Order: sequence, then C-alpha cells, then structure tokens
Amino acid sequence: MSSIAHEKQLQDLQFSFPDGSMHSQINSLLGSLRFLGIPVKKHWLFGASGLSFLFRIDDRIDIAPEMHELPYSRMYELVQNLGVRIGGVSGYGEGGSYVELAAAAWEQARMAIDRGCPCFGRGIQYGLNETALVYGYDKEGYFSDCWRNRGKHTPWDRIGEGLSLAEYSLQDHAEKQHKGYVDLHWMEPAPAAGDKKTVREALELAVSFAEEPERWVRPTTKTGVAALNALTAALADNKVDGWLFSWSAGMWRESFSNGAEFLQEARSRLGMDSSASFHEAIESYRLLAQRFKKLTELYPFPAAEGIIADTEQRRMAVETLQEAVPVMAASVQALAGVVEELR
Repeated sequence: MSSIAHEKQLQDLQFSFPDGSMHSQINSLLGSLRFLGIPVKKHWLFGASGLSFLFRIDDRIDIAPEMHELPYSRMYELVQNLGVRIGGVSGYGEGGSYVELAAAAWEQARMAIDRGCPCFGRGIQYGLNETALVYGYDKEGYFSDCWRNRGKHTPWDRIGEGLSLAEYSLQDHAEKQHKGYVDLHWMEPAPAAGDKKTVREALELAVSFAEEPERWVRPTTKTGVAALNALTAALADNKVDGWLFSWSAGMWRESFSNGAEFLQEARSRLGMDSSASFHEAIESYRLLAQRFKKLTELYPFPAAEGIIADTEQRRMAVETLQEAVPVMAASVQALAGVVEELR
C-alpha cells in the first residue's frame, strides 16, 4: 500500500444539519457536498439523485423503509452531475475476496481523507440499510458519523462483515467473519453538468424505475403504482406494523415534498414555465406529499409497535392510500412527458 498518514480526521465533515433529512443517504451526501463547499439545497439533491421519485416496497412490507432496494450506483452517477466525482468500492465477498474488497476500500478511503475528501458508505453503522459518513481513520480502522452516533470506530477489515445484500439482514459478526458486503465511497470536486442534463437524467431514472423494475430491483421488490397497491392491500388486510408504517409515511412525505420543490425549481431554471408536463408533475408530487402528510397525522412517528388495529383510523389510512394510487400513475406519465421535452 502507498505511504499515508497513520491517523487523520476531517472534523468539519458533519452528518447532521438543522435542515437535515430522515434519509441517511441524503444526510451523508449533503454533508459531503457541503464539506467540499458545493452549495446544494436539500430538495435539489433529493431530485437530482432521483431519490424523491423511487417509490418501492419489498414483499416483506414490515421492514425498515431504507432497507427496500435502491439503485445506488446509478444514484451516485447522477449526484456527479452536481459537480463532484464519486469513486470507491462496492461488492460482496467471502474469504479472500472479502479481504481484498475491504483492503481496497481501506486504501482508497485513507488516500481520499488525506486529500481532504469526504467518504461515505453502507455497512459501517446500522447495516446496509443506512449510509454513514466516514470522517477519519487511525491505524486500525474508520471513524464514522450517523444518527447521533459520531465517533464510532470500525476496524477496516470488519465493515459490512456478515451483511448479505440478498438477505438484507444483520448477522452476528462473530459467526460471519470475512464474509460480507463492502461499500465505501469517496467524493471530490469535478466539473458540474448543466441543469438540463441533471434534470433529464434524474427523471429518466424515475420513469425507468417505475416502469421497468426488473432493471433495478429483485423480483421481490415492487415499484411505482404496483408498490403503492401492495402497501394499500397489506394495510387493508391488517398486515402492517404501526411503528414501521409511521416511519415509512414520514420518509415518503419528505421524499415527495422535496420532489415537488425540485421540479418547481427545475421548471424555473430551464425556462419551461409553460410546460404542461412539468405542471402536472409538480401538482402530482404536491398531492402525494399531501396524502402522505395525512398518513403521518393518522400515525405520527413513532406509532405503537405491532399490527395496526382494525379501527376507523386504519380505514381512513387505506382510503388515503387508495386516493394516492391514480396520483402516482399520473406522476409517472407526467415525468415521462418532461423527459421527452428535455431530449
């Protein structure tokens, strides 16, 4: 390995902000961008990364919302449009292949931090479902920051250990040594793309994710209208945990609300105020945000754990989701219209 410092920390690299997000992915990316002096608003990052528009539900309805699949590689490519370059290591390994992945991540991360570049990844804190910032290292491992847990120290050859991408489950590290999913990235400044390319590519992913799920997720994950129908049916059949439902509703309200803000600013930046497709897309995401705001009022986070009781409250939640289904369908069509106008 190349000669690097024994220890370094980027103390100004922060995970949490007053305008922070419920999504650890957004917080880690926003913290990295701001550390590099790249002024990006939260709603612009939500939209430019595509995250606002990637509605999805795993067949296991009652798992934490961030554990439902995301197309991380494509999302990081889209974030590069904002004026950065993202590199790193991401992959599953066992035995020697795991050690090789972990060693490659260790080398790249230390070199990046020595250059003053922020790092971030999954499987560092809270498993693969959360993205943590890596702000430093010493001789043994990484220092990371995620959800009020700044300063966690993780040995370099233990990140992602025991975590299977296929299983999305936390394992006992003592039983799963040198087997797991290594995911660690770094970010550095680079030329930014124009607004037209940034918006078009984000919305292309949004439409493809909704209409071609086989390109992006496993067969057990549904996207777009199919995902919303699945969630509605599960709630109607009394199969949904209240605590997780309240968490999911809050996260999706945030996603849709920021998506509407992104689209509104994009329309203005691109001088497309007369675009009917843009108008419909903005209104669709405002309506989705309103529907999910109602869900958060019915089930404020944190709601009680356990299957939601058969009450009038649950009936109102089912009706709210049913009202959102045609809005979701209209939103995808509207985004497709915007994409065509931008080509």
